[in-house]
Amino acid sequence: MNESAPIYAHCVSRSFSSTRVLTNVSLTIEAGSVYGLVGLNGAGKTTLIRILCGLLKPDTGIATINGLNTWNHAASMYQTLGMMLDHDGFFGNLTFAQNMQFYAAAKHISTHDLHMYLDEFWSECDIVTSPQKVSTFSRGQKVQCAVCRAFLGWPQVAIFDEPTVALDIEAYTQFTKLVRSSQKRGSAILLSSHQLETIETLCDRIGVLRGGQLSELSQPGSLKDIWNLTLEGLNVIPILLQWGSLLTPPENNCYTIKLNNPETTSADLVKALVSCGIKVYEVHPRETSLRSRISKALPNA
Repeated sequence: MNESAPIYAHCVSRSFSSTRVLTNVSLTIEAGSVYGLVGLNGAGKTTLIRILCGLLKPDTGIATINGLNTWNHAASMYQTLGMMLDHDGFFGNLTFAQNMQFYAAAKHISTHDLHMYLDEFWSECDIVTSPQKVSTFSRGQKVQCAVCRAFLGWPQVAIFDEPTVALDIEAYTQFTKLVRSSQKRGSAILLSSHQLETIETLCDRIGVLRGGQLSELSQPGSLKDIWNLTLEGLNVIPILLQWGSLLTPPENNCYTIKLNNPETTSADLVKALVSCGIKVYEVHPRETSLRSRISKALPNA
């Protein structure tokens, strides 16, 4: 594991009274990567996030942001960290603009750069020009406020706990746009959500917390090369082996094969089978949806 990675945790454990919530959790998220964190309620997702943000101290192990121990609460760490937790963290008696001025100053971001960010990404959002105090905002508007602040200054690390709750369609689209922009700028992003569509759309790595332990799912791209074929004819296996490797013995004329370069070879394989007189009844990639993969790793998900 890369100890200098923007987000790093090694053998982190945490208990509350006699209840063990996390057990030897290790995690590395590199620059330019979006990591999705999933798990049932009470699995420890928020506990892990709070440890990574320096809000909880691990019983054992270490968590770092950009190489800095999160429990040391270095000001320089927070200047490179954007986060959105279960509380929006805004001053309710101030307007959105006043709040953003405060947080920009805390991160040493100039008023000019703040306005550039708001003009480019938030100019069509009502909260920016609203004269109302944040305490009067709807839940969805408060979530938008928190998302806006999290990406302020394009931090090297961004951590989100359920960021899409209460967002309408336009606000959700805005959030995905910001995640992509931040990723292109090299940010390491941790995204915890029960919204599997969000995880599947945005994340290139996915971890499942279960029983206090973290396990990583196979990446979606690594599963797209597994195909099921229903065929009938002689000498099927030698032809298939020219294009990939069989994963299981054939059953009822159904073959499961791991293709080499499936994007370019799947169509050529079918042509080769047909040219050899083999009847091709069905060809399709194995189901790779996130929900199906989580169901295997996390019963009742």
